[in-house]
Amino acid sequence: MTLMEKFAKLTPEQREKLNAVKDGAALAAFAAENGIELTEQDKRDALAYFESGVLPMSEDDMDAVAGGAAAKKTSPAKAAADGRLVPMPHSHYFYHPFSYCSCHHDNKWAREVITTTSGYDANTVTQSSTYIDIKCYKCNKQWSKITI
Repeated sequence: MTLMEKFAKLTPEQREKLNAVKDGAALAAFAAENGIELTEQDKRDALAYFESGVLPMSEDDMDAVAGGAAAKKTSPAKAAADGRLVPMPHSHYFYHPFSYCSCHHDNKWAREVITTTSGYDANTVTQSSTYIDIKCYKCNKQWSKITI
């Protein structure tokens, strides 16, 4: 249980007492009196909170609030489960304002990619890739195809 979760379970009376805590000894006494187990890290975080008024957040708390890192970690597994095995490339063209979302590329996966080469002669050869059945696993948007 995080320090934030421990503090969230306090009654209004306990919160008033907690706000009066100014040092480590008073914090230890408050915790013992109220049956709260605090690790050494919890004690450091709590004292930092009392000084600054800002409660430190764990990496898990940050992921839960922001959602970005959590989505980025689970996107490959979700994509594989859906049969999308082609990661979208990092390209500035993908941020088209009218058609696509601007979530990070690591969240976007396609079912297949078709690469085509065209041009009039050897000096004007261009290559494009068409990604088929794309899904963003952060915002859940889907597209039938995108050519980059």
